[in-house]
Amino acid sequence: MQNDVCRIKGSQDGLVITIKNGALFPRVIETLEKQLSSAQSFFAGASARLFLEQGRLNSDQIEQIEKLMAGYGMKLERQPLLA
Repeated sequence: MQNDVCRIKGSQDGLVITIKNGALFPRVIETLEKQLSSAQSFFAGASARLFLEQGRLNSDQIEQIEKLMAGYGMKLERQPLLA
């Protein structure tokens, strides 16, 4: 199921993109793109933070997410959410 990889939810801190533990990065990008494209007008102009259930992303991966989000009119907030 798509939501097993990552999900976008609203929180008191704004939008949060949660990347599930053990998710492979290509699947994260694929799933995130599907979610963003399915609700383009809703996400346009929004910003979001990343939350990883475990592990880290390297700078190239963060840049890929940031570029994908920018393509849908979104901004990635670089301060990650901490558990």
